[in-house]
Amino acid sequence: GPYNRLSFRHLSDFLNTVPVSHGGGSASTLEQASPVLVKKLEQLELPNGLSLNEALEGTNADGFVALKDGKVLIEKYYNGQTPESRHIMMSVTKSFTGIIGEMMILEGLLDESELIGSIIPELGGSAFADATLRNLLDMEVSTVFDETYSDPNSDISRFIYSSGLLPWPGGHVEFASLYDFLSSLQKKEAHGREFQYTTATTEVLGWVIARRGGRPFEQQFEERLYRRIGAERDAYFAADTQNTAVAGGGLSITLRDMARMALVVSNHGYWNGQQIVPRQIIEKIKAGGDPGHFPDFLGETGSYKSQWY
Repeated sequence: GPYNRLSFRHLSDFLNTVPVSHGGGSASTLEQASPVLVKKLEQLELPNGLSLNEALEGTNADGFVALKDGKVLIEKYYNGQTPESRHIMMSVTKSFTGIIGEMMILEGLLDESELIGSIIPELGGSAFADATLRNLLDMEVSTVFDETYSDPNSDISRFIYSSGLLPWPGGHVEFASLYDFLSSLQKKEAHGREFQYTTATTEVLGWVIARRGGRPFEQQFEERLYRRIGAERDAYFAADTQNTAVAGGGLSITLRDMARMALVVSNHGYWNGQQIVPRQIIEKIKAGGDPGHFPDFLGETGSYKSQWY
């Protein structure tokens, strides 16, 4: 900060991006909640005696919306963010990538037990070759992956350079594309035994969706989800030099349109007068994964399923 406040809502001004159309139709209605409920939230006292507004300002929030029964309780903007600003969603992107994967399974385009190497032969020598689609969805692919953000030579830094989010230091390009980087990652231990949160795993899922769906990932996001929610504004994805969308963290979207995406999930897949996501997919995700595979920071019942906590 303070530079990230500006850059998070202006990625398309200085990074390569690929567009997602809202479809050109009228925006779906986000109704206001009753004044009684709004006042109740505004008077909410948080730990340490903080008001909601003090907590949001203290955490450098750029925007905040809360909904109850599909209606807006509160909508606030800070740091120059406006209702029209598209803000990068970082790893929230993963959750909608997971939903698309589940939709393709239900449609028979993918199978949970398929090996990734059989879908994407280019990953034949990588950590992902003998991982299943279910391993990908549930972050149970065991890879050698150093997530030290402060180290410019770590795997997460090389991922960031490869995906086009930052330039390669000194102009030394180690991998020409995101897919080249993913193909270089090596296996650590047996897959499917424990949770390993790695953004590269979601990027492989995006590759699988693009390959088996026959269209770029962002187009499938647009067709399956975004055009159907009644969005107010086009969205976009950060992309690498080959125009490959960053499926694990590259979505930029307005706060109100993200609220619509959330309402699809909270309404069991139904929103804007249609069943956008089959109900059984939302129920499958809500049922969760195996808590025994999950780190204990969310307690004994915490788990992860299809890119959702």
